[in-house]
Amino acid sequence: VRGWGLNELGPKDHGGNPTGGLSRVEMSMEIRTQIFFSLGTAIFVDAGNVDAKSGAFNPGSLKYAVGAGLRYLSPVGPVRFDVGYRMSDDSTVTKRIQYHISLGQAF
Repeated sequence: VRGWGLNELGPKDHGGNPTGGLSRVEMSMEIRTQIFFSLGTAIFVDAGNVDAKSGAFNPGSLKYAVGAGLRYLSPVGPVRFDVGYRMSDDSTVTKRIQYHISLGQAF
């Protein structure tokens, strides 16, 4: 979920350290537009969470993020730079904005 950092979603121990989970839910909606030949933009909404129980899904526990990004079609494939804004409040996380750089499309 863009807008959340590595291991920020999901169960944590009493010290606030991630413990991992046995199930996860991820949802994304993205609209992409081409600006120039190999450069484009995207806006997105992401939702998801990690749960300690296998097969658990509670819609009320979903965490949300919105954002925008740039897409560059390089010779090795798409390069993405996204800025995600965390919509869901979480007292254990202080940064509401996350930057993500990746290769390939998310879906």
